[in-house]
Amino acid sequence: MIVTCPYSTLKNLEDAYHHSPEFIREDVKALRDRLASQLEINVEEYSKIRRREHELEDKLKLEGTLSEQELEELKRLRQLRKELERGGCSGVVEPGENPNPSLSVEEQKCKWTIEVKKPREYFDERSFRTLCPECPQMRCALCPPEKACATRIIVGCSKDYWDEKTQRCLVSTEVHAIYHGSPKPWKGK
Repeated sequence: MIVTCPYSTLKNLEDAYHHSPEFIREDVKALRDRLASQLEINVEEYSKIRRREHELEDKLKLEGTLSEQELEELKRLRQLRKELERGGCSGVVEPGENPNPSLSVEEQKCKWTIEVKKPREYFDERSFRTLCPECPQMRCALCPPEKACATRIIVGCSKDYWDEKTQRCLVSTEVHAIYHGSPKPWKGK
């Protein structure tokens, strides 16, 4: 099973919109706008930030370096985009370490079964992300307390495909482990 972060999908749709041929551009735009709306992100602001961020990333890939001012601008743009994404899907959220304090307490009452799909050593340590598919926007921090035992999926990028310069995965992320939580009263019997 491949699970994607909705914020990564939005970023990729934004890039695709600007690079797609005219005959499909409106379809890509509609998908981008719908996802941005679901994530409650201002698409015009997001688009402006992402376009400039993308220009700087392309320059870095082609020339191999950026000026000190451009590097600072790229960092600032990434921070602004992350603020719009309200943190996105970054980082590993172990049960009981949720950034939402009340949910963190509830998670400690769950029983967790860990299903490892690929060993941790296969992945670049900087690439791990935690997704909670049963929670709003797939974000663990947005889970309501009654879903404290919701499944968590840890994804990452293979060491072979982690780009050190851009700090991004060159291919799709893969599943490292799935934390199956119980009980799940919201699923019924």
